[in-house]
Amino acid sequence: MLQNGKSIRAHATEVNSVCFSGSGKVAAFTASSDGTVRAWDLCSCQAKADYRGLGMSQPFICVRVPEDGELVLGEKN
Repeated sequence: MLQNGKSIRAHATEVNSVCFSGSGKVAAFTASSDGTVRAWDLCSCQAKADYRGLGMSQPFICVRVPEDGELVLGEKN
């Protein structure tokens, strides 16, 4: 649940990792066992982009956004 009392349905299965963008944008990224990573606008609570695995349908176990702004994903494989 978000601080303002809103909840969002993020993925079809459990969320394994959440990170927040350090680029000055109000954004978060969620990685899931459903094989997707989603980018979220935290002001609107809306998903802005979906990323899928490289065809292996492996669960994502981590997501990070380093200072350079590149999205780094880790799959279970």
